[in-house]
Amino acid sequence: MRPTSICRLAMCSIAIAVTCGLAGAATEAERLFYTADLPLKPGERKAQTQVFSMNPDGSDIRQHTSSPGIKAHASRCASRPWILFQNEDALSLLSERQEEEAFLSAKGVQYHSHRCSSDGKYLSITAWDMVNKKGFIEVYELATRQRVARWPGEYASWMPARNIVIYRYYDNPGKPGKISLFIRDLDQPQAAAKLLYSEKIGEYVYDIAEPQIIGPAPMDFVFRVYDEHEHFYYFRRLGDSFVRTRNKKPLEHRNVYVGKGGSSLEQGELTLSPDGKFAVMSEHPWNTPPSLYLIDLKTRDSRKIADGFNSVWSTDSNSIFFNKDPSYYARYAKARGRGEDWNLVYPKSLEGYEIYVYDLSTGKEVRLTHNAHYDGFL
Repeated sequence: MRPTSICRLAMCSIAIAVTCGLAGAATEAERLFYTADLPLKPGERKAQTQVFSMNPDGSDIRQHTSSPGIKAHASRCASRPWILFQNEDALSLLSERQEEEAFLSAKGVQYHSHRCSSDGKYLSITAWDMVNKKGFIEVYELATRQRVARWPGEYASWMPARNIVIYRYYDNPGKPGKISLFIRDLDQPQAAAKLLYSEKIGEYVYDIAEPQIIGPAPMDFVFRVYDEHEHFYYFRRLGDSFVRTRNKKPLEHRNVYVGKGGSSLEQGELTLSPDGKFAVMSEHPWNTPPSLYLIDLKTRDSRKIADGFNSVWSTDSNSIFFNKDPSYYARYAKARGRGEDWNLVYPKSLEGYEIYVYDLSTGKEVRLTHNAHYDGFL
């Protein structure tokens, strides 16, 4: 077993300073939080996913949780001392005493997509009513943990530097209808929601989701569309591609492994840098290796920086952490039938995902974890 295997990760919570070294090399606010699968114990059939953290250079790895269940999306809210994470259908947190607590949990409700305002004052989350098949956005004041607002909608995100939420509302979920994008200002709780955009859903456009405000004004928003061919980001309206190449044309790459007739572009998660200057987007055509593109938010120009997905920015906006299967790309290039030789692409000896970091100043990436099991989900 390699020295930074997942078994060693568990040991780090016991003897951090001795086994992991470099303790105190980064502040608590700079630590990277992620989830990892623990090795199966004798008789176990389902892996237990726990919350871990490490310094930005991969040192001082700590395991923070031990309760049963699959955990995901561990993150800190601005200067708040807590770490929030999804635990099955509930939302949990690590308190300042590093104790695991339930934050939101209700029978018949699935909580997901938690987001914090940039000042750490508010938390928004989607509460999906699994019985009535309806979504609601709930907003909590973190200082008191009290809910301050609730309205129909999904996929809320916060405008940088302001307590304005952008979200979507689908008037007929799962069937032909209309999806609308609204904004609400939490600093003006009595003000009505403002409509930004709406589109009919049905024959050609199947879904509109994940709206984000990317600029200094609420009208500087993007959203991701799923149509009959692909997932694609648009700026303010259908037809205006958000991501461009350096020659100002829309980013419309094709699967380089299969040539003509291959899968068209699939644009995945989009994350904004803390300083508001850049974004990182994953490009992932169906059944092909994903790539990361750096986007200048002022010009919307883009360039590929690495292979990978699940990007997370450092607090100083100088580095990007991301996931990658180290040998996936080499396996895929050898696969026959447009990458559908599953035994070759996904062998039983598959290593799983690892965490890497990309330095914007040097243009270099460094692998931070070396584990024998699926882990490192950011």
